[in-house]
Amino acid sequence: MIRLNTQSVVNKIGKKITPPLSIAINRMGASNATELMASYLSLLTGRGSGTGWDKGEETAAARVIRKSMQADPVVIDCGANRGEWTREIRRCLGSHKGTWIALEPNPGCLPFLESIANLEVICAGAGEHEGLQRLFTNSSTSGLASLHPRRDSVAQDSEFTVTDVQIVTLDSIISGKHLKRVDFLKMDIEG
Repeated sequence: MIRLNTQSVVNKIGKKITPPLSIAINRMGASNATELMASYLSLLTGRGSGTGWDKGEETAAARVIRKSMQADPVVIDCGANRGEWTREIRRCLGSHKGTWIALEPNPGCLPFLESIANLEVICAGAGEHEGLQRLFTNSSTSGLASLHPRRDSVAQDSEFTVTDVQIVTLDSIISGKHLKRVDFLKMDIEG
């Protein structure tokens, strides 16, 4: 068994072979075939078909939100991208009531976020200091967008454009909106 936080022979071997293997898979164009095979194996093992097996993160988050709610939840989604996470959490909760705030610096994602009912959209990234920073993105709605140039195997063949984006602090949002609590803070941010 591989444990991510424990050094073992298997972990060391995995860390050495994963980068060249991922490069080879990307260069061969085999990533689609790999995803197809993973989907097929998931169906063979009884996953899929609306069971929600691939929504474990959202299901767990909804459970935490449901338990912590005093009335309506206060949820902040940092790195909201197109809003899939928020939509799925609300589906799991069976409601869109409460205070929902989405932070997303990539302007191309805004139309997707603005179409979600009862969601305050802030076109900015979350950071330690407020101001402008450069956003590196390979498409207008990319999940690879980052405040730092990416050089990992997933992004290495992508061409990135650079855009200046506003950065805000979570403290300024919480105090500016007079929030007394935050029930859940999701951070899917690169940088």
